[in-house]
Amino acid sequence: MTIMMNLQKNQAFKNIEYHEGLHQLTIIYYWMCPIYYAFLFMGIIFLGVTVASFINYLQGLPLPIDVDTSLPMWFLLPLHIIVSIYLLYISLCNLLNETTIEVNQKDMNIRVHPIPCIGNRQIPRNSIKQLFIHQVESAYKGHAVYDYQVILLTINYKRINLTHKLNDIKDAQFIEQKIEQYLGIENDLVAGEYKENSSEKYFWG
Repeated sequence: MTIMMNLQKNQAFKNIEYHEGLHQLTIIYYWMCPIYYAFLFMGIIFLGVTVASFINYLQGLPLPIDVDTSLPMWFLLPLHIIVSIYLLYISLCNLLNETTIEVNQKDMNIRVHPIPCIGNRQIPRNSIKQLFIHQVESAYKGHAVYDYQVILLTINYKRINLTHKLNDIKDAQFIEQKIEQYLGIENDLVAGEYKENSSEKYFWG
């Protein structure tokens, strides 16, 4: 039976599956950010209108929308198409992608799939010093919004992001602690690490 067939769904987190075997720890985190459904819809509409405008322009027909004509159409419309495709790409990545982290005593492999995206890498076990959680603050409609990243610190003090931004601190804690426990890494404080009440920190044994 393969590792993939043995993946367990962690009851506390709907976006995480994992398998902890004798020779390898596998964690899968599903990005699935529902807010990107709105961006996907906007991207589809924007791309459709832009393509229709470009076709009308090539045929010498009136454009279906008002367009700033201070820039040449041969430049403006293809630019809009590129922006639309990029918006669709970002939306699909955040809706469909997953990060698979495979850890053994030799190395750590990180894969982002199925849509090609940055983040794939292989890290030798003997170069891993520490893992920690970094909190990222941003503003949304005048309110502070917090995301979390699990970051790997190498022995050369290089910081490597292991995960996409996580909405829930408990997701980040679970990933950090499972990897640390599997590799036998003691949890030491790192500059820039997200801190909370230490009595709440280790729930998963």
